[in-house]
Amino acid sequence: MAAPYTFTAHPTRGREIIATRALALGDLIFSEKSFASVPSHSAITNNTHCFLCCLPLLTIPSPDAGHVTQCPSCKHSFCGTECASSGLHKHECTLLQPLLRISHECGSDYPTLLLAFRCLLMRDGHPEGWKRVSCLAGHVSLHDADYLAPYKAVAQFLEPTRDPREEVPHALGPEVDLSTLNLLFRSDVDTPGLSSGSVDPSLLPVLACVIHVNAFGGTHPTTRQPISTGVFPLAAMMSHSCQPNAYYKISGSTMEVRAIRDIAQGEPICDTYVDLLDTTIQRQEKLMRDKFFFCDCSRCRDPSECGRYMSGITCLPCQGKGDRAYILPNILLKDGKITDVWGCERCGCGGSVSDLALVGEVRRHLDGLYRMEWMDDPARFIANQTQAIPPLFSRLHPQHQLRLFYHLHVANAYARAKTYNMAIPHALEVCAIARLVLPDPVGELSDCYTQLGNLCQIYSSLIAAGTPGLKPVPPCDAVPRALPQSSAMGFSFSSKEAPDRSVEIAKWTTVSMDAFSVAQSISVKCKGESVSLTHPQYLQISSFPSPSRMVSQVQQGMQQAMKNVCAVCQQGATSCCSRCNRVYYCTKDHQVSHWSTHKKECTK
Repeated sequence: MAAPYTFTAHPTRGREIIATRALALGDLIFSEKSFASVPSHSAITNNTHCFLCCLPLLTIPSPDAGHVTQCPSCKHSFCGTECASSGLHKHECTLLQPLLRISHECGSDYPTLLLAFRCLLMRDGHPEGWKRVSCLAGHVSLHDADYLAPYKAVAQFLEPTRDPREEVPHALGPEVDLSTLNLLFRSDVDTPGLSSGSVDPSLLPVLACVIHVNAFGGTHPTTRQPISTGVFPLAAMMSHSCQPNAYYKISGSTMEVRAIRDIAQGEPICDTYVDLLDTTIQRQEKLMRDKFFFCDCSRCRDPSECGRYMSGITCLPCQGKGDRAYILPNILLKDGKITDVWGCERCGCGGSVSDLALVGEVRRHLDGLYRMEWMDDPARFIANQTQAIPPLFSRLHPQHQLRLFYHLHVANAYARAKTYNMAIPHALEVCAIARLVLPDPVGELSDCYTQLGNLCQIYSSLIAAGTPGLKPVPPCDAVPRALPQSSAMGFSFSSKEAPDRSVEIAKWTTVSMDAFSVAQSISVKCKGESVSLTHPQYLQISSFPSPSRMVSQVQQGMQQAMKNVCAVCQQGATSCCSRCNRVYYCTKDHQVSHWSTHKKECTK
């Protein structure tokens, strides 16, 4: 079947990919192997991923019976002999230590330098792939001199005879027209051969810029920590939108791009380059700093962000008239600088001095949350933030970013303090707000539910272990708001079932963005039967997958379980006398010690 996309030119966005036929939610748009990939700093340091293909080392079936292969020369780890003995690594092996030393001396980012170096090594043996990489814009002239300096220094070190005053090339190759572009990206990719091993160091600064603007990062499926960076030329051709219709997933050095909502024929296929939980001004500043353009998508043009109101502050004059309206920022680009002009969406007033002071106060609190001070002293962080931020909520829209990030960081603080029962309600609030802000199943929404699932898993394991002194989860009015409007999963859990079910729910949430993979399934136990549930069956177009409903039901089950108290210490209990099923205990020791009293009234 022909590829469901083609290239076209937009008057302001330039080249972009559009759908040549209608695509449904979950459809595979394309799959692409990277031209070159490298592990992240942490993956290299901790030897968690293959140094060449970036697949996880501990879960790969290989001809070596799963044994990790280590290169005897450079000591880096590989998933097997195929990667360890590849032609690419043979060429780079003896250069890695000098390259690392040069990187440190010159102040360049080592993974970026290594990735650029690998691209140059692949140049001769992979000509068609190199042509695709050469089509990517690096915006060399727009990069700060401080960014280019380390890579120019590395190039000078590798080629001492080169004139340091020589200007850095502005591109890897000449501009190509649309017909050439379509032919280039539709032809079969040539099989990489052995390169000559020679590189042109003058291209290192250009490649560093191309990587900065176009590379994609692979992340851990549960922690979302960076694990790799790769150059994917086809994926880099996708346009950006703050309301994307496509989502990518990287496994090792292979990327899959799928539709996260229905895409009409002729509609641009758009990924996002920013965090979708950021406000418009935050997204625009990041795009101008890293990608060198100002976004004109519908969300950025609308001060309310298409009804999200993530920056909305109550307009007091309108409130005094009995109306509900919000003061919102209109984000503009003037003389190359981003500015915000605030005004009420209804009466048009620019806001009072106190309103603008509130805007500044909100920004200061957000800056404080971004510093993640909860990592050092969670108790102090909780005490300070719970006193300082909630009083502002009466003036903020229910979906304001400060509300979301407050609950996110307080949940993290409670989790770090191991007070999981208090972390869960805040994690539910995060999911409730995120569901309204992010209507499509994007990665940020998955992160929110993953956090909730992990907390449920930890808390339920403590219940199952009979941890003494465990306190119940407080009632939370965010539960109904955190649930989708789907009843696909209508299970009800008893107190005895709750701990086991919550473990399964955690698995659902941690792999929620694998929902598009038909092969991905999870087996859960319900009423003694094993039921295989594939994610696509429960993926709803207008809501997050139904596992979130299961998360809530598990939480309710845990709350019900905690209503049963130990007959000895009056703490929460999850086990009961197997003979009468009426008296509960938190530990086996308490049950044994209480038997002398209980046996007099125990009946079958």
